[in-house]
Amino acid sequence: LIFQHHRIIISLQKYVKYILDKPGLLSIEENSAGNPEFTTEILNIDDDITSQAKGYTYKKILCACFDLAILVNYSKKSFFKFVYHDGCLENLDPRKRKNYLDLVEMLCKKYDIQYILSLIESDLPIVDGNPYKLPSDCNIAVELSDKDDSTTLFGFTF
Repeated sequence: LIFQHHRIIISLQKYVKYILDKPGLLSIEENSAGNPEFTTEILNIDDDITSQAKGYTYKKILCACFDLAILVNYSKKSFFKFVYHDGCLENLDPRKRKNYLDLVEMLCKKYDIQYILSLIESDLPIVDGNPYKLPSDCNIAVELSDKDDSTTLFGFTF
């Protein structure tokens, strides 16, 4: 179990570095009830803990990286093969949005996991002046719009 925790920690660090270009830190400790407690942080160039992990956007990214690290490290075991995230790209710098989407695409292909993301079109980054293109083999389950009743969610417009 300790070895598995170490691999999850290393994976999360790699994913945070890939997306944010900043070092991430995951600590796993046992609480008084014997259950694991997880703490994530963002480090500066001197490896000091910053307050960035307390912010809404980076906290979401850290949580998403944690989920992905668990899925990847349990991908060969009888464990969940999918994760759902809502709004992970909101308020994130466009370059980091692209990094995030590129990482998710790579991990899904390499580890045969399913990633479900809900977002609005304006959250997709602009890359070299062009809107980011989702991979051609990407399965879009539903595209919602308020232009007519056929593209609403349960008849609701937003």
